Amino acid sequence: MNTVPNPSSSDEWLRPTKPLRLALGVLLGPPVAGLTVGLILVMTAVGDVVAQSQNKALTVIQMGGFAAFYGALVGWPVMLTLGLGSHAVLLRRTSANLLWYVGAGAVSGIVAGLVRAGRAVLYLQEAALLNVAIGIVTGVIAAAIFWIIRRPDKDAVLFKNAA
Repeated sequence: MNTVPNPSSSDEWLRPTKPLRLALGVLLGPPVAGLTVGLILVMTAVGDVVAQSQNKALTVIQMGGFAAFYGALVGWPVMLTLGLGSHAVLLRRTSANLLWYVGAGAVSGIVAGLVRAGRAVLYLQEAALLNVAIGIVTGVIAAAIFWIIRRPDKDAVLFKNAA
């Protein structure tokens, strides 16, 4: 049973209508994004490591597990701060379609990449730019996964411009 908040109450729109879907989106978005980017890196940049390995399947599984763990470690703080804040704004002020969420994920990824890169960004070092690029890709993937699980577009009409 879906309970619909009363849009006339100023704080009521913050109460999640689908808390399980919200929690699953937050929990699964960052690790799956990290796993996806990690597997892309395994297939491209670190393919030589896998090719030289005795047990290629185990190496890919280990690298994928590390990528998912790292995605969660870095991604959950970003999702809990920037992601849920963006979700609240997008749910109330936009149609909450996928494009809005992907854009917010890209911006969040840029911020996270800049934070991870630190001062190296000032000198335009290659590693810093790679951090920002990976941040953008993982932010977009995590936002899309969150949107697919949560489906905020179905609730946006209820909350749009609620005062």
